[in-house]
Amino acid sequence: MIICYDSVIGKRPVESLRRDFSFPKNDNFIIFMDTYNDQTNGFAFGVSAAGAQWDGIQADGGDVSLDWDCKWYSEVNQYEDYWIAEFAIPFRSIRYLEGVDEWGINFSRFSLLQNEKSSWAPVPRQFKSSTLAFTGTLKWKTPPPTLGTRFSIIPYVSGQSFENINEGEISSTSGDLGMDGKITLSTSFNIDLTVNPDFSQVEVDQQRTNLDRFELFFPEKRQYVLSGIIGIASLSFLLTLVLIILSTGALYQILKQKKLSEIKNDNNNFEIITKDGNFKSKNIVICTGFYDIPYLLNVPGENLDKVLHYYNESHPYYQMDVAIVGAGNSAADVALDTYRKGAKSVTMIIRENKIGENIKYWVRPDIINRIESKEIKAYFNSEITEIKENTITIKSEGKSIELQNDFVLAMTGYQPNYSLLENLNVEILDDEFRTPSYDEKNMKTNIDGLYLAGVICGGLKTNKWFIENSRDHAERIISDILKG
Repeated sequence: MIICYDSVIGKRPVESLRRDFSFPKNDNFIIFMDTYNDQTNGFAFGVSAAGAQWDGIQADGGDVSLDWDCKWYSEVNQYEDYWIAEFAIPFRSIRYLEGVDEWGINFSRFSLLQNEKSSWAPVPRQFKSSTLAFTGTLKWKTPPPTLGTRFSIIPYVSGQSFENINEGEISSTSGDLGMDGKITLSTSFNIDLTVNPDFSQVEVDQQRTNLDRFELFFPEKRQYVLSGIIGIASLSFLLTLVLIILSTGALYQILKQKKLSEIKNDNNNFEIITKDGNFKSKNIVICTGFYDIPYLLNVPGENLDKVLHYYNESHPYYQMDVAIVGAGNSAADVALDTYRKGAKSVTMIIRENKIGENIKYWVRPDIINRIESKEIKAYFNSEITEIKENTITIKSEGKSIELQNDFVLAMTGYQPNYSLLENLNVEILDDEFRTPSYDEKNMKTNIDGLYLAGVICGGLKTNKWFIENSRDHAERIISDILKG
Protein backbone atom coordinates (compact mmCIF):
# COMPACT_ATOMS: atom_id res chain seq x y z
CA MET A 1 0.00 0.00 0.00
CA ILE A 2 1.26 3.47 -0.91
CA ILE A 3 0.11 6.76 0.63
CA CYS A 4 0.76 9.89 -1.49
CA TYR A 5 0.43 13.11 0.53
CA ASP A 6 -0.32 16.52 -0.99
CA SER A 7 1.02 19.74 0.54
CA VAL A 8 -1.15 21.70 -1.90
CA ILE A 9 -4.87 21.03 -1.51
CA GLY A 10 -7.05 21.02 -4.62
CA LYS A 11 -8.42 18.89 -7.43
CA ARG A 12 -5.81 16.48 -8.74
CA PRO A 13 -5.32 16.85 -12.53
CA VAL A 14 -6.60 13.93 -14.59
CA GLU A 15 -5.97 13.99 -18.34
CA SER A 16 -7.28 10.52 -19.20
CA LEU A 17 -8.45 7.27 -17.64
CA ARG A 18 -6.98 5.27 -20.51
CA ARG A 19 -4.38 2.60 -19.76
CA ASP A 20 -0.78 3.79 -20.19
CA PHE A 21 -1.70 7.43 -19.59
CA SER A 22 0.71 10.28 -20.35
CA PHE A 23 3.19 10.45 -17.47
CA PRO A 24 3.63 14.27 -17.27
CA LYS A 25 -0.11 15.02 -17.55
CA ASN A 26 -1.41 13.06 -14.54
CA ASP A 27 -0.63 12.74 -10.84
CA ASN A 28 0.87 9.27 -10.57
CA PHE A 29 2.92 6.73 -8.63
CA ILE A 30 5.15 4.21 -10.46
CA ILE A 31 7.25 1.22 -9.37
CA PHE A 32 10.35 0.27 -11.40
CA MET A 33 11.63 -3.27 -10.80
CA ASP A 34 14.98 -4.65 -11.95
CA THR A 35 13.93 -8.29 -11.67
CA TYR A 36 17.06 -9.53 -13.48
CA ASN A 37 19.35 -7.50 -11.20
CA ASP A 38 21.38 -6.39 -14.24
CA GLN A 39 20.56 -2.64 -14.21
CA THR A 40 19.34 -3.03 -17.77
CA ASN A 41 16.03 -4.91 -18.00
CA GLY A 42 12.93 -4.87 -15.84
CA PHE A 43 9.26 -4.00 -15.47
CA ALA A 44 7.32 -0.85 -14.58
CA PHE A 45 3.88 -0.62 -12.94
CA GLY A 46 2.04 2.55 -11.99
CA VAL A 47 -1.31 4.15 -11.33
CA SER A 48 -2.66 7.66 -11.68
CA ALA A 49 -4.46 9.38 -8.83
CA ALA A 50 -7.69 8.59 -10.71
CA GLY A 51 -6.93 4.85 -10.77
CA ALA A 52 -5.78 4.36 -14.38
CA GLN A 53 -3.10 1.68 -14.83
CA TRP A 54 0.30 2.19 -16.49
CA ASP A 55 2.64 -0.71 -17.22
CA GLY A 56 5.55 -1.49 -19.50
CA ILE A 57 8.66 -3.56 -20.02
CA GLN A 58 12.08 -1.95 -19.49
CA ALA A 59 15.27 -2.33 -21.54
CA ASP A 60 18.49 -0.46 -22.33
CA GLY A 61 18.97 0.65 -18.76
CA GLY A 62 15.45 1.86 -18.09
CA ASP A 63 13.60 2.83 -21.28
CA VAL A 64 9.96 1.78 -20.87
CA SER A 65 7.96 0.27 -23.75
CA LEU A 66 4.24 0.75 -23.08
CA ASP A 67 3.27 -1.64 -25.90
CA TRP A 68 3.64 -4.47 -23.37
CA ASP A 69 0.70 -5.18 -21.03
CA CYS A 70 0.06 -7.88 -18.45
CA LYS A 71 -2.58 -8.86 -15.91
CA TRP A 72 -2.22 -7.23 -12.48
CA TYR A 73 -4.47 -5.48 -10.00
CA SER A 74 -4.63 -2.03 -8.42
CA GLU A 75 -7.00 0.07 -6.37
CA VAL A 76 -6.97 3.82 -5.63
CA ASN A 77 -8.86 5.78 -2.94
CA GLN A 78 -8.76 9.57 -2.83
CA TYR A 79 -8.94 11.85 0.22
CA GLU A 80 -8.66 15.60 0.66
CA ASP A 81 -4.92 15.82 1.36
CA TYR A 82 -3.69 12.40 0.26
CA TRP A 83 -4.52 9.38 -1.88
CA ILE A 84 -3.85 5.69 -1.37
CA ALA A 85 -2.88 3.10 -3.98
CA GLU A 86 -2.61 -0.66 -3.63
CA PHE A 87 -0.80 -2.96 -6.06
CA ALA A 88 -1.09 -6.73 -6.54
CA ILE A 89 1.35 -8.02 -9.19
CA PRO A 90 1.33 -11.81 -9.69
CA PHE A 91 4.74 -13.44 -10.06
CA ARG A 92 3.33 -15.26 -13.08
CA SER A 93 2.81 -11.94 -14.90
CA ILE A 94 6.50 -11.02 -14.92
CA ARG A 95 9.87 -12.70 -15.45
CA TYR A 96 12.87 -12.87 -13.17
CA LEU A 97 16.02 -14.87 -12.50
CA GLU A 98 15.18 -17.93 -10.45
CA GLY A 99 16.99 -18.46 -7.14
CA VAL A 100 17.89 -14.75 -6.78
CA ASP A 101 16.72 -13.09 -3.54
CA GLU A 102 17.61 -9.48 -4.45
CA TRP A 103 16.00 -7.20 -7.04
CA GLY A 104 16.64 -3.60 -7.88
CA ILE A 105 13.61 -1.39 -7.16
CA ASN A 106 12.64 2.27 -7.13
CA PHE A 107 9.45 4.21 -6.48
CA SER A 108 8.58 7.40 -8.34
CA ARG A 109 5.91 9.97 -7.43
CA PHE A 110 4.87 12.75 -9.77
CA SER A 111 2.53 15.43 -8.43
CA LEU A 112 1.24 17.69 -11.15
CA LEU A 113 -0.68 19.64 -8.53
CA GLN A 114 2.57 20.50 -6.74
CA ASN A 115 4.77 20.40 -9.89
CA GLU A 116 7.07 17.98 -8.10
CA LYS A 117 8.75 14.69 -9.01
CA SER A 118 10.45 12.55 -6.39
CA SER A 119 11.93 9.06 -6.05
CA TRP A 120 12.67 6.70 -3.16
CA ALA A 121 16.24 5.93 -4.28
CA PRO A 122 18.00 9.19 -5.33
CA VAL A 123 18.35 9.66 -9.10
CA PRO A 124 20.56 12.47 -10.51
CA ARG A 125 18.50 15.19 -12.18
CA GLN A 126 19.88 14.52 -15.65
CA PHE A 127 18.55 10.94 -15.58
CA LYS A 128 15.02 9.63 -15.87
CA SER A 129 13.49 8.22 -12.70
CA SER A 130 13.12 4.91 -14.58
CA THR A 131 16.91 4.51 -14.86
CA LEU A 132 17.71 1.13 -13.34
CA ALA A 133 21.32 2.03 -12.54
CA PHE A 134 20.10 4.02 -9.53
CA THR A 135 17.59 1.63 -7.97
CA GLY A 136 17.57 0.62 -4.34
CA THR A 137 17.51 -3.01 -3.22
CA LEU A 138 14.50 -5.25 -2.61
CA LYS A 139 15.57 -8.15 -0.37
CA TRP A 140 13.33 -11.22 -0.31
CA LYS A 141 13.28 -13.46 2.77
CA THR A 142 13.24 -16.39 0.37
CA PRO A 143 13.74 -16.28 -3.43
CA PRO A 144 10.51 -15.83 -5.43
CA PRO A 145 8.84 -19.07 -6.57
CA THR A 146 10.04 -21.00 -9.60
CA LEU A 147 8.18 -19.79 -12.68
CA GLY A 148 7.72 -23.16 -14.37
CA THR A 149 5.85 -23.56 -17.66
CA ARG A 150 2.92 -21.19 -18.10
CA PHE A 151 0.43 -20.75 -20.90
CA SER A 152 -2.49 -18.54 -21.79
CA ILE A 153 -5.05 -18.68 -24.60
CA ILE A 154 -7.04 -15.75 -25.97
CA PRO A 155 -9.77 -17.06 -28.29
CA TYR A 156 -12.07 -14.93 -30.40
CA VAL A 157 -15.32 -15.44 -32.29
CA SER A 158 -16.65 -12.87 -34.75
CA GLY A 159 -19.66 -12.75 -37.02
CA GLN A 160 -21.48 -10.47 -39.41
CA SER A 161 -24.82 -10.29 -41.12
CA PHE A 162 -25.57 -8.51 -44.38
CA GLU A 163 -28.90 -7.73 -46.10
CA ASN A 164 -29.57 -5.35 -49.00
CA ILE A 165 -33.26 -4.45 -48.57
CA ASN A 166 -33.40 -2.14 -51.58
CA GLU A 167 -32.16 -4.87 -53.93
CA GLY A 168 -34.24 -7.54 -52.25
CA GLU A 169 -31.21 -9.64 -51.44
CA ILE A 170 -31.62 -12.36 -48.85
CA SER A 171 -29.81 -11.86 -45.57
CA SER A 172 -26.41 -13.55 -45.48
CA THR A 173 -24.28 -14.27 -42.45
CA SER A 174 -20.69 -15.33 -41.93
CA GLY A 175 -18.49 -16.08 -38.98
CA ASP A 176 -14.89 -16.62 -38.04
CA LEU A 177 -12.90 -17.87 -35.10
CA GLY A 178 -9.28 -18.13 -34.05
CA MET A 179 -6.97 -17.69 -31.11
CA ASP A 180 -3.71 -16.29 -29.79
CA GLY A 181 -1.66 -18.31 -27.32
CA LYS A 182 1.49 -17.88 -25.27
CA ILE A 183 3.64 -20.61 -23.71
CA THR A 184 6.36 -19.45 -21.33
CA LEU A 185 9.11 -22.06 -21.09
CA SER A 186 11.72 -20.16 -19.08
CA THR A 187 12.83 -16.71 -17.98
CA SER A 188 14.32 -15.96 -21.39
CA PHE A 189 12.25 -18.08 -23.78
CA ASN A 190 8.58 -18.17 -24.68
CA ILE A 191 6.55 -19.26 -27.70
CA ASP A 192 3.73 -17.12 -29.07
CA LEU A 193 1.19 -18.89 -31.27
CA THR A 194 -1.61 -17.56 -33.40
CA VAL A 195 -4.22 -19.33 -35.49
CA ASN A 196 -6.21 -17.23 -37.95
CA PRO A 197 -5.25 -13.92 -36.26
CA ASP A 198 -7.94 -11.28 -35.94
CA PHE A 199 -6.19 -8.05 -36.87
CA SER A 200 -9.25 -5.98 -35.95
CA GLN A 201 -8.21 -6.55 -32.33
CA VAL A 202 -4.82 -4.90 -32.88
CA GLU A 203 -4.42 -1.38 -31.52
CA VAL A 204 -4.10 1.11 -34.37
CA ASP A 205 -0.87 3.00 -35.01
CA GLN A 206 -0.53 6.46 -33.56
CA GLN A 207 -1.39 9.14 -36.09
CA ARG A 208 1.70 11.10 -37.09
CA THR A 209 2.43 13.77 -39.69
CA ASN A 210 5.58 13.28 -41.74
CA LEU A 211 6.91 16.42 -43.44
CA ASP A 212 10.50 15.30 -44.04
CA ARG A 213 12.12 12.84 -46.44
CA PHE A 214 12.60 10.09 -43.86
CA GLU A 215 10.13 7.23 -43.58
CA LEU A 216 8.24 6.54 -40.36
CA PHE A 217 8.45 3.33 -38.34
CA PHE A 218 5.63 2.38 -36.00
CA PRO A 219 5.89 0.06 -33.00
CA GLU A 220 4.63 -3.50 -33.33
CA LYS A 221 1.14 -3.87 -31.82
CA ARG A 222 0.36 -7.52 -32.54
CA GLN A 223 0.42 -9.52 -29.31
CA TYR A 224 2.10 -12.55 -30.84
CA VAL A 225 5.03 -10.49 -32.11
CA LEU A 226 5.66 -8.31 -29.04
CA SER A 227 8.05 -10.85 -27.52
CA GLY A 228 9.70 -14.13 -28.36
CA ILE A 229 9.45 -16.42 -31.34
CA ILE A 230 6.28 -17.10 -33.29
CA GLY A 231 4.64 -20.29 -34.48
CA ILE A 232 2.12 -19.71 -37.27
CA ALA A 233 0.14 -22.10 -39.47
CA SER A 234 0.59 -20.03 -42.60
CA LEU A 235 3.44 -19.85 -45.08
CA SER A 236 3.06 -16.13 -45.69
CA PHE A 237 3.36 -15.47 -41.98
CA LEU A 238 6.31 -17.86 -41.77
CA LEU A 239 8.10 -15.61 -44.23
CA THR A 240 7.24 -12.67 -42.01
CA LEU A 241 8.70 -14.55 -39.04
CA VAL A 242 11.99 -15.19 -40.83
CA LEU A 243 12.04 -11.57 -41.99
CA ILE A 244 11.61 -10.42 -38.39
CA ILE A 245 14.36 -12.77 -37.21
CA LEU A 246 16.83 -11.56 -39.83
CA SER A 247 15.93 -7.89 -39.54
CA THR A 248 15.65 -7.45 -35.78
CA GLY A 249 18.03 -10.04 -34.38
CA ALA A 250 15.27 -12.09 -32.72
CA LEU A 251 17.30 -15.24 -33.42
CA TYR A 252 20.18 -13.73 -31.49
CA GLN A 253 17.83 -13.25 -28.55
CA ILE A 254 17.04 -16.97 -28.61
CA LEU A 255 20.66 -18.17 -28.96
CA LYS A 256 22.38 -15.24 -27.30
CA GLN A 257 24.23 -17.49 -24.83
CA LYS A 258 25.64 -19.69 -27.60
CA LYS A 259 28.72 -17.89 -28.87
CA LEU A 260 29.77 -19.01 -32.32
CA SER A 261 33.18 -20.66 -32.47
CA GLU A 262 33.28 -22.06 -36.00
CA ILE A 263 31.18 -23.20 -38.95
CA LYS A 264 32.28 -26.34 -40.82
CA ASN A 265 31.07 -27.39 -44.26
CA ASP A 266 31.06 -31.12 -44.99
CA ASN A 267 29.70 -31.60 -48.53
CA ASN A 268 27.16 -28.80 -48.04
CA ASN A 269 26.10 -30.11 -44.62
CA PHE A 270 26.94 -27.36 -42.18
CA GLU A 271 27.95 -27.82 -38.57
CA ILE A 272 27.70 -24.79 -36.27
CA ILE A 273 30.12 -25.14 -33.38
CA THR A 274 29.49 -23.19 -30.16
CA LYS A 275 30.88 -23.45 -26.65
CA ASP A 276 27.55 -24.92 -25.49
CA GLY A 277 27.14 -27.55 -28.19
CA ASN A 278 26.98 -28.12 -31.93
CA PHE A 279 24.12 -27.68 -34.41
CA LYS A 280 23.66 -29.07 -37.92
CA SER A 281 21.87 -27.52 -40.86
CA LYS A 282 21.61 -27.85 -44.63
CA ASN A 283 21.30 -24.09 -45.03
CA ILE A 284 23.11 -21.19 -43.40
CA VAL A 285 22.31 -17.48 -43.60
CA ILE A 286 25.17 -15.17 -42.64
CA CYS A 287 23.90 -11.76 -41.58
CA THR A 288 26.67 -10.65 -39.23
CA GLY A 289 26.61 -7.02 -40.32
CA PHE A 290 29.90 -5.19 -39.96
CA TYR A 291 30.26 -4.67 -36.21
CA ASP A 292 32.31 -7.83 -35.67
CA ILE A 293 35.85 -6.50 -36.05
CA PRO A 294 36.79 -2.90 -35.15
CA TYR A 295 39.65 -1.02 -36.76
CA LEU A 296 42.31 -0.90 -34.04
CA LEU A 297 44.39 2.08 -32.95
CA ASN A 298 47.53 -0.11 -32.77
CA VAL A 299 49.06 1.83 -29.89
CA PRO A 300 50.53 0.67 -26.55
CA GLY A 301 47.82 0.16 -23.91
CA GLU A 302 44.97 -0.53 -26.34
CA ASN A 303 44.38 -3.85 -24.58
CA LEU A 304 43.42 -2.14 -21.29
CA ASP A 305 39.84 -2.64 -20.09
CA LYS A 306 39.23 1.12 -20.28
CA VAL A 307 39.53 1.04 -24.10
CA LEU A 308 36.24 0.23 -25.86
CA HIS A 309 35.36 0.03 -29.55
CA TYR A 310 31.62 -0.34 -28.92
CA TYR A 311 29.26 2.08 -27.20
CA ASN A 312 26.07 0.88 -25.54
CA GLU A 313 24.99 3.49 -22.99
CA SER A 314 26.23 6.56 -21.17
CA HIS A 315 25.77 5.50 -17.53
CA PRO A 316 29.28 4.02 -16.93
CA TYR A 317 30.88 7.33 -17.93
CA TYR A 318 29.08 9.55 -15.41
CA GLN A 319 31.65 11.87 -13.75
CA MET A 320 34.45 10.27 -15.78
CA ASP A 321 37.13 11.75 -18.05
CA VAL A 322 36.26 10.35 -21.48
CA ALA A 323 38.34 10.48 -24.68
CA ILE A 324 36.60 9.76 -27.99
CA VAL A 325 38.61 8.86 -31.09
CA GLY A 326 37.07 9.70 -34.46
CA ALA A 327 35.22 12.42 -36.34
CA GLY A 328 32.29 10.55 -37.91
CA ASN A 329 28.66 10.07 -36.94
CA SER A 330 29.38 7.53 -34.20
CA ALA A 331 32.04 9.71 -32.59
CA ALA A 332 29.80 12.79 -32.67
CA ASP A 333 26.82 10.90 -31.23
CA VAL A 334 28.91 9.39 -28.42
CA ALA A 335 30.53 12.73 -27.58
CA LEU A 336 27.17 14.49 -27.30
CA ASP A 337 25.55 11.65 -25.35
CA THR A 338 28.31 11.32 -22.74
CA TYR A 339 28.53 15.11 -22.40
CA ARG A 340 24.79 15.44 -21.78
CA LYS A 341 24.62 12.43 -19.44
CA GLY A 342 27.10 13.82 -16.94
CA ALA A 343 30.64 12.90 -18.03
CA LYS A 344 33.24 14.93 -16.10
CA SER A 345 35.01 15.85 -19.33
CA VAL A 346 34.65 14.83 -22.98
CA THR A 347 37.65 15.10 -25.32
CA MET A 348 37.64 14.25 -29.03
CA ILE A 349 40.87 13.08 -30.72
CA ILE A 350 40.55 13.73 -34.46
CA ARG A 351 43.12 12.98 -37.18
CA GLU A 352 41.55 15.39 -39.67
CA ASN A 353 41.50 19.17 -39.38
CA LYS A 354 37.72 19.35 -38.89
CA ILE A 355 34.60 17.35 -38.08
CA GLY A 356 33.61 14.88 -40.79
CA GLU A 357 31.58 16.16 -43.72
CA ASN A 358 29.19 13.19 -43.57
CA ILE A 359 27.88 14.01 -40.08
CA LYS A 360 24.07 13.93 -39.97
CA TYR A 361 22.75 17.39 -40.77
CA TRP A 362 20.84 17.71 -37.48
CA VAL A 363 23.89 16.60 -35.43
CA ARG A 364 26.59 18.61 -37.20
CA PRO A 365 25.71 22.10 -35.85
CA ASP A 366 25.22 20.65 -32.37
CA ILE A 367 28.67 19.06 -32.13
CA ILE A 368 30.37 22.07 -33.77
CA ASN A 369 28.71 24.45 -31.29
CA ARG A 370 29.73 22.28 -28.32
CA ILE A 371 33.33 22.28 -29.56
CA GLU A 372 33.42 26.03 -30.25
CA SER A 373 32.00 26.77 -26.79
CA LYS A 374 34.64 24.40 -25.33
CA GLU A 375 31.98 22.30 -23.64
CA ILE A 376 33.58 19.44 -25.57
CA LYS A 377 37.33 19.67 -26.07
CA ALA A 378 38.60 18.71 -29.55
CA TYR A 379 42.19 18.10 -30.68
CA PHE A 380 42.38 18.27 -34.50
CA ASN A 381 45.27 16.89 -36.57
CA SER A 382 45.94 14.64 -33.60
CA GLU A 383 46.22 10.97 -32.66
CA ILE A 384 46.71 8.87 -29.54
CA THR A 385 50.24 7.51 -29.14
CA GLU A 386 49.94 5.70 -25.77
CA ILE A 387 47.24 4.67 -23.30
CA LYS A 388 47.88 4.19 -19.57
CA GLU A 389 45.62 3.34 -16.61
CA ASN A 390 44.86 6.98 -15.68
CA THR A 391 46.17 8.98 -18.65
CA ILE A 392 46.54 9.05 -22.42
CA THR A 393 49.30 10.61 -24.51
CA ILE A 394 48.39 12.29 -27.78
CA LYS A 395 50.43 13.84 -30.56
CA SER A 396 48.87 17.14 -31.61
CA GLU A 397 50.36 19.74 -33.94
CA GLY A 398 53.79 18.13 -33.43
CA LYS A 399 53.57 18.27 -29.63
CA SER A 400 53.16 15.43 -27.14
CA ILE A 401 50.36 16.07 -24.63
CA GLU A 402 49.36 13.93 -21.64
CA LEU A 403 45.70 14.03 -20.59
CA GLN A 404 43.88 12.70 -17.53
CA ASN A 405 41.63 9.86 -18.67
CA ASP A 406 39.29 7.16 -17.36
CA PHE A 407 37.92 5.73 -20.63
CA VAL A 408 38.88 5.70 -24.32
CA LEU A 409 35.97 5.17 -26.73
CA ALA A 410 37.50 4.41 -30.13
CA MET A 411 34.80 5.10 -32.72
CA THR A 412 37.14 4.22 -35.57
CA GLY A 413 34.77 2.06 -37.59
CA TYR A 414 34.39 -1.64 -38.23
CA GLN A 415 34.94 -4.22 -40.93
CA PRO A 416 33.01 -7.38 -41.82
CA ASN A 417 34.16 -10.78 -40.58
CA TYR A 418 35.97 -11.90 -43.73
CA SER A 419 37.65 -14.83 -41.95
CA LEU A 420 34.24 -16.47 -41.46
CA LEU A 421 33.48 -16.14 -45.18
CA GLU A 422 36.96 -17.22 -46.29
CA ASN A 423 36.94 -20.31 -44.05
CA LEU A 424 33.73 -21.37 -45.82
CA ASN A 425 35.34 -20.65 -49.23
CA VAL A 426 32.90 -17.87 -50.12
CA GLU A 427 34.17 -16.04 -53.20
CA ILE A 428 35.27 -12.43 -52.58
CA LEU A 429 35.25 -10.10 -55.59
CA ASP A 430 38.47 -8.28 -56.49
CA ASP A 431 37.01 -4.79 -56.19
CA GLU A 432 37.79 -1.85 -53.91
CA PHE A 433 35.12 -2.92 -51.39
CA ARG A 434 36.03 -6.65 -51.30
CA THR A 435 32.38 -7.46 -51.98
CA PRO A 436 31.28 -11.05 -51.26
CA SER A 437 29.90 -12.78 -54.35
CA TYR A 438 26.20 -13.71 -54.29
CA ASP A 439 23.20 -14.01 -56.60
CA GLU A 440 20.92 -10.99 -56.07
CA LYS A 441 17.86 -13.07 -57.04
CA ASN A 442 18.14 -15.43 -54.08
CA MET A 443 21.13 -14.11 -52.04
CA LYS A 444 22.96 -17.45 -52.50
CA THR A 445 26.76 -17.49 -52.56
CA ASN A 446 28.98 -19.76 -54.65
CA ILE A 447 28.59 -22.35 -51.86
CA ASP A 448 25.35 -24.33 -52.12
CA GLY A 449 23.10 -23.74 -49.10
CA LEU A 450 25.04 -20.67 -47.93
CA TYR A 451 23.27 -17.29 -48.14
CA LEU A 452 24.12 -13.69 -47.26
CA ALA A 453 21.74 -11.05 -45.91
CA GLY A 454 21.97 -7.44 -44.81
CA VAL A 455 25.01 -5.22 -44.43
CA ILE A 456 27.62 -7.91 -45.05
CA CYS A 457 26.50 -8.07 -48.70
CA GLY A 458 28.23 -4.73 -49.28
CA GLY A 459 31.65 -5.80 -48.05
CA LEU A 460 33.67 -2.77 -46.98
CA LYS A 461 30.98 -0.47 -48.40
CA THR A 462 29.12 -0.59 -45.09
CA ASN A 463 26.66 2.17 -45.98
CA LYS A 464 25.14 0.32 -48.95
CA TRP A 465 22.82 -2.01 -47.04
CA PHE A 466 20.92 -1.45 -43.82
CA ILE A 467 17.72 -2.73 -42.23
CA GLU A 468 15.35 -0.52 -44.19
CA ASN A 469 16.53 -1.51 -47.69
CA SER A 470 17.46 -5.15 -47.04
CA ARG A 471 14.19 -6.44 -45.59
CA ASP A 472 13.43 -8.38 -48.76
CA HIS A 473 16.65 -10.39 -48.45
CA ALA A 474 14.90 -12.80 -46.07
CA GLU A 475 12.00 -13.33 -48.44
CA ARG A 476 14.33 -14.10 -51.35
CA ILE A 477 16.31 -16.57 -49.23
CA ILE A 478 13.29 -18.44 -47.85
CA SER A 479 11.67 -18.62 -51.27
CA ASP A 480 14.82 -20.24 -52.67
CA ILE A 481 15.11 -22.70 -49.76
CA LEU A 482 11.46 -23.77 -50.12
CA LYS A 483 12.04 -24.52 -53.80
CA GLY A 484 14.26 -27.30 -52.57
